[in-house]
Amino acid sequence: MKNFIANENDAGKRLDKYISKVADIPKGLLYKFLRTGHIKVNKKKKDGNYIILPGDSISFFIEDTFFKPTEKEPVISSESISLDVVFENDDILIINKPEGLKSQPDRKGEAAVSEYVKAYLSGKGEYDPMSEKTFAPAICNRLDVNTSGLIIAAKNAEALRIINEKIKKREIRKFYRCIVLGVPDKKSDILTGYILKDKAKNIS
Repeated sequence: MKNFIANENDAGKRLDKYISKVADIPKGLLYKFLRTGHIKVNKKKKDGNYIILPGDSISFFIEDTFFKPTEKEPVISSESISLDVVFENDDILIINKPEGLKSQPDRKGEAAVSEYVKAYLSGKGEYDPMSEKTFAPAICNRLDVNTSGLIIAAKNAEALRIINEKIKKREIRKFYRCIVLGVPDKKSDILTGYILKDKAKNIS
């Protein structure tokens, strides 16, 4: 038997979505566990669409083999990073990403802004990967490895939801400044280009 207490980052999630974050249970078996009381909230049976509240006690009367491994400490040490933070409050970070650094890693342990953010907040005591079950600090927008500029990172689940929604609605806009080599022939012009994707080769 395992018991988890929901925190602010878990709150607002459907119970079935929360369960899928902490355990690998086939969907049919998951709902069977809910019906039969093998998974309870505050000692009561709940449907999968129950919305979790802060402080809810979620109890699992199932085999330990179903549970996912506990998140390990950030693979990048907080002492080994230097983030250029241009703004920070309780909910978000805005980082000036340098050229040559990836936004997201292609493989585990690779240096990237997203991993630096986790290490930075872990070092400050604002993120504990060992206790968080369903959330990790995340970046909300990406920049190409050869592009420098501002990246927004969310410290909590609510901030991540809000920033992503604002980006989706284009309430947060991105502007790019291009650095050119030499002197252009014209003082101003409109350049139009298209990026085509080769689905067969999975390249752009």
